[in-house]
Amino acid sequence: MAPIEPAPLSVGGLQGAIGVFDSGIGGLSVLKALRAEMPQERFIYWADSGYAPYGERSDDFVIARSHYITEQLLAKGPLKAVVVACNTATAVAIESLRTHYPDLPFIGVEPALKPALAQTKFCARNFTKPGWP
Repeated sequence: MAPIEPAPLSVGGLQGAIGVFDSGIGGLSVLKALRAEMPQERFIYWADSGYAPYGERSDDFVIARSHYITEQLLAKGPLKAVVVACNTATAVAIESLRTHYPDLPFIGVEPALKPALAQTKFCARNFTKPGWP
């Protein structure tokens, strides 16, 4: 019996590559993990090193830059998804990207703490400020 090959990712019937971008080369670890999990997929990576780090930039800049990069990735051919491998771009721009490109799935890598806290009743204690309980 022949081994079963994994089928290429099909996202809502979209065909093409998976775009991945980061403000620098840190997203290469995300790309490496994606390749390990989905070796049959084609990826296009954009390292925006000339404008890194995004954390020091205004929100407007990060949003505009994220849209520009998405357009550049789309110019390379059809995309089935875009992975925003940058915490700052995920936090600041992903909702704008999802609104502007409603048929293109965007996956962010912002730490899972924010969505986890939004779904649970959790009391956080601030230990960093003197005098706080």
